[in-house]
Amino acid sequence: MALDPIPIAARFVTDVQTVISREKDPNAFGVLTIGAINAGSAPNIIPDSAEVKVNIRSLTPEVRQLLRSGAERSAKAAAMMGNAPEPTITYLTGTASLVNNESMAANGFATLKPVFGERLFFAPASAAPVSASEDYSEFVDAGIPSLYFAIGGYDPAVLADLKAKGQPVPTNHSPFFAPKAEPVIRNAVAAIVLSVIGGVRPDAK
Repeated sequence: MALDPIPIAARFVTDVQTVISREKDPNAFGVLTIGAINAGSAPNIIPDSAEVKVNIRSLTPEVRQLLRSGAERSAKAAAMMGNAPEPTITYLTGTASLVNNESMAANGFATLKPVFGERLFFAPASAAPVSASEDYSEFVDAGIPSLYFAIGGYDPAVLADLKAKGQPVPTNHSPFFAPKAEPVIRNAVAAIVLSVIGGVRPDAK
């Protein structure tokens, strides 16, 4: 007889998906990703433990709490079903959603538009939020009015070629991500310096 943690981890991976599909409001953004499972070292040895790493992303504290409590409940239930000890659950520090100061965003657009022209994209406040993870929100939550913007990294010719071939553009998490460094750095420095000397601040007119 042996207590095998791998089937227990597998049960958790399957069961925790129902938190997303059955408990979360389908109109509310929330992601619960199993990013890594580490267990065992040989095919003929039952390991002592299994480690499952989970990534949670949401736009509201309410959905984040739902995902956290659902994952914890699923982990404990899987362990109980396998007659195993209660799992050790460790939370790494997370951050809230990042929301730009509206007047800073509008002023930043007015400052940078004459320089970057059509290369500058401004998303209005009504635009759908993106799910990228960014801890700069800690400054915003601390009461510091902020403007966070992204810099494109691809050569336009490369983008056009990929589009013509019907191929997706590799993202920054892809091993095929290959930005063109020199113009990216130049544009980033120019945008930051112009924002500073142009007075991009909440009360700027």
